[in-house]
Amino acid sequence: MKKQLLAMAAAVIVVFSSMSVQAAVKTMPDGGKFDPQFYAATYPDVAAAFGTDENLLYQHYLKAGKAEGRLPYANAANAGASTAAAAAPAASAASATAKKMPDGGLFDAAFYAATYPDVAAVFGNNEALLYQHYLTAGKAEGRLPYASTANAGASTAAAAAPAAPAPAALPYAPGTTYAVPNGIQVVASYVLNDSFSTAYCYVVRNVSGMDLDVKGGTMAYDAAGNVAEYKNSTIDMLAPGHEFAICEYYSPKTGAVRFDTTLSISRPRYFRSGGQDLAYTLTPAKEGVVIQVANTGAQAVRFARGITLFFKNGKLVFVDPIMYFTDENNEIKPGAIITEQSTSFENFDQALFYVNGRR
Repeated sequence: MKKQLLAMAAAVIVVFSSMSVQAAVKTMPDGGKFDPQFYAATYPDVAAAFGTDENLLYQHYLKAGKAEGRLPYANAANAGASTAAAAAPAASAASATAKKMPDGGLFDAAFYAATYPDVAAVFGNNEALLYQHYLTAGKAEGRLPYASTANAGASTAAAAAPAAPAPAALPYAPGTTYAVPNGIQVVASYVLNDSFSTAYCYVVRNVSGMDLDVKGGTMAYDAAGNVAEYKNSTIDMLAPGHEFAICEYYSPKTGAVRFDTTLSISRPRYFRSGGQDLAYTLTPAKEGVVIQVANTGAQAVRFARGITLFFKNGKLVFVDPIMYFTDENNEIKPGAIITEQSTSFENFDQALFYVNGRR
């Protein structure tokens, strides 16, 4: 189906290259070329969601359409093909230096910095920061983590457009169930019991291809099946491909042991996500981790907030709740790095950090 759509787009280029559709190509604020009329007319599924709003259509192209092989304007097809062909030889030179990262992914920091000087201008040759940029932003932007992915990435780009299927076995905590709409995945959940509260945390991933507001409602039950408590939480402006953790706290007096969560999604009305531009690095400290959050994008990200989950032997042992990574204007400016410490009052051997923000 995607090949047919691309073929139709190519036909439009041939037939209308000298007509008014071509004349509507604009230079956007970030320097990119984009034709909103062409984009809406060529991709009616996108137009059904965004209408003819130029900014929304362009944001869809940047965050999802480009990776799906959609064309930003009519003559982009030939330009894109020649650019991809020119980029492939440069990529092949560094393939031998890809290394396995702590999470199992392959990454070549030298290749990434050399291929993407805009990223290197912010992070230099710091391998950890470069890899975090790839995970939190570069992958969604179609950037290559190491040289040998160039040809593979070209052949699989069209196939990668649909939402990723759910893993065969999700690491849900015992006693948790989820009602999840299309566009969102619950990728993990954890329960932490102590004398102060029962913490119930779950991690959601946006697989929709567009910014989403996520609302969760959780009914907690005791061991006898009686309703213990009800909680609701929200994640605003979650970017495509981005993850964030929701943690809810229940009184130990209620005896909550089972949690049934229902999620709903909606499109943000007034703001856009900035989380995809936030890269971070974690450095172990005596009582937690030092977190550096950097804005790798071209615009300021407002109200950037993060949450840290600490684990020991694979079990959640402490949650450091929402902390903000902002300056005096409640934002992280482009290229800026803000440092905070996340503290754990329990011994741990692993920390997972999630960060999000808006524009």
